[in-house]
Amino acid sequence: MSEQVKKLVPKFRFPVFADDGAWERKPLSSLDDLITAQNQKVEALKQHKKGLMQQLFPDEGETVPKLRFPEFENDGEWVEVELGSLTTKVGSGITPTGGDKNYKKSGRPFVRSQNVGWGELLLEDIVFIDEVTHESFISTEIKIAKTPH
Repeated sequence: MSEQVKKLVPKFRFPVFADDGAWERKPLSSLDDLITAQNQKVEALKQHKKGLMQQLFPDEGETVPKLRFPEFENDGEWVEVELGSLTTKVGSGITPTGGDKNYKKSGRPFVRSQNVGWGELLLEDIVFIDEVTHESFISTEIKIAKTPH
């Protein structure tokens, strides 16, 4: 330490570690541990959500899901039909200007091409749009033509 520094800070004390980086790693490693624990919680919640989502659909060979939203509790059994037979229009639509920035945590489900598989809707990563955006897309709305009963 230079004489000039000794005069400016004569009684300054600091820890001396055999490992030069230990003083940096110790407090930061506890933050890393906290971040890791938080990420594990997020993953556990994602898995829980996935499990709940799967319960919203009947199992193979079943016609009633294990879990229903309150407004659908008395709707009876599900019937398997082709989407085209229930709609007046099935085709490509539009994407909100700004893309992902317009997606919400709740609201109107927004079915994207990636949500349509061969013979099934893939809803694990469904996104939502607000009512104003929905109203601007009214020409691309899936409309029910008739019920299958």
